[in-house]
Amino acid sequence: MAGSTASFARLRSSRAISFRIRRRTNGAACAVSRKLSRATSLSGRSPRCRTCFPILHSASCRFRIPLTYPDTVTVGARIGEIGEDRFEMPYRAVSHHHGAVAAEGESLIVTFSYETGTKAPVSDALKAQLLELRGA
Repeated sequence: MAGSTASFARLRSSRAISFRIRRRTNGAACAVSRKLSRATSLSGRSPRCRTCFPILHSASCRFRIPLTYPDTVTVGARIGEIGEDRFEMPYRAVSHHHGAVAAEGESLIVTFSYETGTKAPVSDALKAQLLELRGA
């Protein structure tokens, strides 16, 4: 249980949400993804580019233990490195039932211009939102 205390402490320093697994399905990971997406929605549209939005470039997840019914899961995400046209979001899901990390992963988000079909620079507005979320 000492490791689980440290896991919860790390989540407190990030943006975290908790929810109950309500059904007996294999879709628990999908539920984690949906809840996290809603909790960390970012707009940050650039006034210079009305068609530039942050989109998911890639995501990885390593499942450490299975999430089972009944359980409550706390998911934390933080803003990692911010680049010229991208930023990273590491995340972690902790099972209350098991008192352990259930999954860890990372997403790479790029700013994309639908007008030109290419990557675009991270706008100042989005960068300000990211820095605020990161607590910098």
